Amino acid sequence: MTRVVFALVMATAVMIWWLERFNVVATEPLWLLVVVLGVGYLLCWTAHLYYLAAPSPARFHLRIATQVTVATIVMYLTGWGPALTLGFVIVARDNLTVAQGHPWRPIAVWIAVGLVLYVVMRRAGTGADKPELQFESN
Repeated sequence: MTRVVFALVMATAVMIWWLERFNVVATEPLWLLVVVLGVGYLLCWTAHLYYLAAPSPARFHLRIATQVTVATIVMYLTGWGPALTLGFVIVARDNLTVAQGHPWRPIAVWIAVGLVLYVVMRRAGTGADKPELQFESN
């Protein structure tokens, strides 16, 4: 199953790159999308397995932090910052289904950190020239 998911992640990178031609996502090189999505998937999967091996609050924080960071970077690269909240809802739902006890506080904290990270990346020199995508109605 992991190979199938990894293949889908790579296909997602190619689709994002292809959507650039229609000005639906920001322009990024294919290699960067493949690296970010591929490494991001591997990091998230590793953090997930690490948590499942011996659930603890520290491992749960690592799992959430990894997912939030990957979601934030992918949304930044695509220029779809406003969709970041949807990515965070998916991260929150995933962690609520896996965690023991009442995990909403660490999830909320890490999502807040992700929002701050996004704002910092937008204001940094590496991406300040990347506009948020604007869709025009005809």
